[in-house]
Amino acid sequence: MAEDTTTAVNEELGKWSLVELPPEGHPSVGPFGWRLFEISKDEKERLHLPLRWKANYKLYIGDHVADRVKNLATNIFNKIMDKAVVVNLFFANVQRTIANITARNPIAEVVDLDGLSNEDGADNLLTVKLIKWWKDSNQSKKLATTALKMEKYGITIEKAIPKYVSEAQAEAEIIIVDPFSFFPCPGNYEDISMDCPYVAFAYPENVETVEEVFKVTGVEADDTYSLLGLDRERSEPAPSGTYVGSTNYAGNFNPVAHPATGSKDVRQAKALVVELWIRDYSKKKSEDPVIELDENSEPVLDNEGNRVVLEDSVIEEPKYPG
Repeated sequence: MAEDTTTAVNEELGKWSLVELPPEGHPSVGPFGWRLFEISKDEKERLHLPLRWKANYKLYIGDHVADRVKNLATNIFNKIMDKAVVVNLFFANVQRTIANITARNPIAEVVDLDGLSNEDGADNLLTVKLIKWWKDSNQSKKLATTALKMEKYGITIEKAIPKYVSEAQAEAEIIIVDPFSFFPCPGNYEDISMDCPYVAFAYPENVETVEEVFKVTGVEADDTYSLLGLDRERSEPAPSGTYVGSTNYAGNFNPVAHPATGSKDVRQAKALVVELWIRDYSKKKSEDPVIELDENSEPVLDNEGNRVVLEDSVIEEPKYPG
């Protein structure tokens, strides 16, 4: 029975594609979106991107000799390591680069090119507002964070979200997303913001929060620990001169369960929330009536003087332009 149900679900999902999405409210919207997320997740794992990022992270925190310590752990080697001082030049270089980027506190300046604002000083006013926005929105810290992500992982993801000032007004706020939570559509894009068919973001959330926000019940905890790179906390710098200490941390990164045991507490009872942004090429009928025109391009009027509307002519336009 379960096999028949799975076959039916797969057949239903096979009707949809990136150019023909399930309509809003259709039962296949959720399963179709989850399938797209799994495709992106499998592609990331095929390219070994999480392993590359974790390897870079190990370098950043000073985990340079872990595997060698394990393989060469003899009494002689331990005596040598007892007097060795490990210098993390990679960390120092990364921090120096970030300091150089943020030291000058780069901000935008409005320059009047046509001379129209010489009298009212509009350019100076906008410059002052930009400086105030830079400070109020803490852009300097965000710049340092995004530079650190780039230096550690070779990629940084900046995402715009609405920040509601009031019920009728919202401002765009930029947040820095961890690369492990970023799942774009497989492919190579020159401008991923314009060309990528869909992008997914995955976040760990408390089970109770998910049930409250989405008004559902029966949500079960998932293993978000490995998927979202949370096992990075298990990597530590290799202690100098201690063979025992060298084996008590993860020298490599295999999928692991959460280290704590027993009943799941608030920190462990996490569910995976997937947010999917997809380009929808759906069409809708234009709400503007199509008026019949004569040979002089003038509207045709009926006996009562009203414009004649073409009933058979239907113009379709993008449902979600942009």
